[in-house]
Amino acid sequence: MDISAVYLLQLTLNGLALGLLYALIAVGLSLIFGVMEIINFAHGEFLMLGAFAMCFALPVMGLLYWPALATAIVATMLVGFVVYELLLVRLRPLQPRILRRGRGWRRYWRRTARALFLYRGRVLRK
Repeated sequence: MDISAVYLLQLTLNGLALGLLYALIAVGLSLIFGVMEIINFAHGEFLMLGAFAMCFALPVMGLLYWPALATAIVATMLVGFVVYELLLVRLRPLQPRILRRGRGWRRYWRRTARALFLYRGRVLRK
């Protein structure tokens, strides 16, 4: 099998883009856990929502690439803020006391896992 230089370059760029995407997800997870001390199991679903917002903003709203990207970022930030305010902000005052006893991680896990399954169920149902 003969591999052309163009095909090899395309494979290299695709691998680099996928690796950078994985790095972006890892940095986001470590930042959320390091700063807020919350394990967010729905982090990948927020990435999915951002991708869907970008796919919606390009053809449906008729925006160019960079305004559509800005719109998708703002929309994903708003969804993340709403999820934080509805699901996780009530656990914040209890955090130091609960985490010392070891029960707090289960509460964070349950709430973010519910959000994960809610997002995934809505997408797979369509």
